Amino acid sequence: MNTRSNVQMLRFFIPCVILFSIIPANAQIFQCPGGTVTFEKYTNLQFKGNVKAIINDTTIDVCIADCRADRNCRAVNFQFGFVPTEGTCSLLSDAGSRTDLEVIPLVGSDAAYYLRKICITSRGVCSRPWVFDVVLNTRMALVDKTVNAVNRLECLEACLDEQDFTCRAISYNTVTSECTLSRYDRHSRPEAYLPVNGVDYIENHCLSHDKLCEFKLTLERSAHSFYISFTDKVIRDVPTLAECQQFCHEENNFICRSFNWIAPRGLCQLYHNTRRVIPDYFRNVPSLNRQVEYREIVCLESSNVCNRAFVMERVGKASLPGHNDKLLTEMTVPMCQDACLNEAKFVCRSFELDVRSGNCWLSRDSRHSLRQELRDDDVFDYYENNCIPPGNTNCEFEREPGRLLRFYNDVIIENVDLESCRTRCNLETSFICRSFEYMSTTQACFLSSDSRISQRGYFGPSPSADYYAKTVCKEEAGVFTECRDGAIIFTQVTSRPFSGKLYAKGRSKSCFVEIDNELRYSMELPLTAPECNTIQQSEGLFVNTVVVQHHPMLVTKNDQAYRVACRYMLTEKTIDNFVNISMIQAVGDLNGDINPGPISMTILDVTGVKLSLAAIGDNASMKIELLDNTDAYDIFAHSCKANTGGRGMMFMEVEIIDKSGCPTDPDVFPGFRKDGRSLISDFKMFKFPTSSVVFFNCQVKYCLNECPPTRCQGEGNVFPARRKRDVIEEINDIFPTPEANLRTQVTVLSDDDGSFPSYLTTHSLNDEPLSARRSSQCVSSTKVIVILSLLGAAMLVFVSLLTVCITRRCRGKDV
Repeated sequence: MNTRSNVQMLRFFIPCVILFSIIPANAQIFQCPGGTVTFEKYTNLQFKGNVKAIINDTTIDVCIADCRADRNCRAVNFQFGFVPTEGTCSLLSDAGSRTDLEVIPLVGSDAAYYLRKICITSRGVCSRPWVFDVVLNTRMALVDKTVNAVNRLECLEACLDEQDFTCRAISYNTVTSECTLSRYDRHSRPEAYLPVNGVDYIENHCLSHDKLCEFKLTLERSAHSFYISFTDKVIRDVPTLAECQQFCHEENNFICRSFNWIAPRGLCQLYHNTRRVIPDYFRNVPSLNRQVEYREIVCLESSNVCNRAFVMERVGKASLPGHNDKLLTEMTVPMCQDACLNEAKFVCRSFELDVRSGNCWLSRDSRHSLRQELRDDDVFDYYENNCIPPGNTNCEFEREPGRLLRFYNDVIIENVDLESCRTRCNLETSFICRSFEYMSTTQACFLSSDSRISQRGYFGPSPSADYYAKTVCKEEAGVFTECRDGAIIFTQVTSRPFSGKLYAKGRSKSCFVEIDNELRYSMELPLTAPECNTIQQSEGLFVNTVVVQHHPMLVTKNDQAYRVACRYMLTEKTIDNFVNISMIQAVGDLNGDINPGPISMTILDVTGVKLSLAAIGDNASMKIELLDNTDAYDIFAHSCKANTGGRGMMFMEVEIIDKSGCPTDPDVFPGFRKDGRSLISDFKMFKFPTSSVVFFNCQVKYCLNECPPTRCQGEGNVFPARRKRDVIEEINDIFPTPEANLRTQVTVLSDDDGSFPSYLTTHSLNDEPLSARRSSQCVSSTKVIVILSLLGAAMLVFVSLLTVCITRRCRGKDV
């Protein structure tokens, strides 16, 4: 080989050596045939891989877009810097496995993401920067479906393709390849978010805003609190908190689960994380020359979630000492929030939660109702219920001239006088108005859901404004009682703080409440607890006497005794189509009634319209309905009969529902089924041979809460089978009441008497005018002709016979 040939070979070989020295041995081109290139994200984890490029002062969106476009980029390390949305982006030519990832201490900030490029072929994949959020060694214990996935990617795609429910989270076992899908996630069910080695918790990040919660989506407020990192988006010059909230709601590039709004700068910062997910980056700020609001999405089950801007307000590391009414254990934040909203025995105004032990204390009081500031507490977080119903509308206000509450204004009203401003605060329902400021020089009114109690650091002097704080509402002043399911609630409100004792008369040691320096205080008197000696004086009437003792140990002449009473109305009533049940008159010093309200019995057609005229065999429904929308009562129907009405020789009657509530002939009239607080029986219309009008009578009893179930012969074993006599005795034990009837009627026509043309249906009859209905009951013209012909023939025969008879008689006389 000559020298020239060697030189040519070197010219070819040297660039190849340089090329292979630049490309790492394990580098591979990322391929995704027929799929979508996207990413899965790991928070605060990084991979020490081969860095192919570093981009400074960039955003996470740009970093991901660069890697997506580069076929040699397989993963990304992103480190947040001091600017909220910017940081350092490292593009990697290789991707580490889950065991290669580690937490890396970073200079200036430890907030970081590792994002691994993946190929998804599912049609449910979205165009957001990343599709899945991964947490190692954690799982969702609530499982809706187990999927036979060959590998991790098939498991991810199964979640995106799920049709039976909204798949919000995945648990993938890296050892066994078990893949489970759940409609819940760590946000809605934190109690089921559990540590498990070898399992990855993977959250679906392709959900739309209306799919974030299985139940009800609402917001939780934390005043003067904010995130110090992980900012996804910053929007400047946002003038109001409501507009910032709307930006979060409409964000489509990522799932916005929380936001900060800072006034007066109008800075709106959006996050896909929440305080509960990454609490180490959440900070409370001291009183500054600005308003800082943080709100995050919460998913609650309670039907009492209101439509206000937020449901609960959280104050971290704080408590309201000495006002604990009910202890719940092993609770999470959503569970405790639901429990407070659902509390039936008293109005839950606040609760305190120890997230480590799960102890949750519900309270009928709050810092605002007591006008008492919170105390620092290293154990508990304080939550205040913002969904309590509107209070009385004639409240007193305490004026502090030359003072105002800076920034924390919910509504600003211009060109109004002082009295109109006061009235507006009293009548406000979209939020709880606790204070207002009025500027007489400009006639401006500022309404606020806060007060100096909740925002003392922002309460300061003003040369042009006067501050008014809501104190005691006039309707609440004094003593009153409330009838609840299973208990009488005695409440007293005073203008001066009271210290002493409340107790049931004769039960000072077994049924009492000690009061310490409170303006509003209550006592619960159970109806059935012997230690409180509540007496059932007569049918449904429960009475007791509450003693208000001003000295903690001694009975003095200043003490008062109040007789309290509640009547639970359980008697049966007679109605004709519809009845209003009147309220029982007041008894004693303090009293209250729980009125079951009106009931009705109606026959309906298949469209749900009241039926007054029908044909035999028409589909119909009997509906017995408790019209008052309350859960305190239920109804039980029995002894139902159908008859012809009247009491003559033609009277006929048949029992269709017996005294135990069971049908006598299910083929004719089936038993009642429950539909909320209504009873419905679907049947085919029938009539008696002697009458076209069918009267229906039923006896109905009221039950507290829910009537005991009955199970008739031949039905399934949904409930334990019982003899009819057992059912009757149980019902009568609960309602020792006289018998009465509900009554309604239907006119039923048939073809037998020619009075119901076969082409008319029940529905058309309901739509016809009255004249048309009357004409349909006339005898047909054909039958009239037949009848007249028969009458004519009969008359002809009669005349012929009469003629023959007369002729023969005359001949006899001649002989």
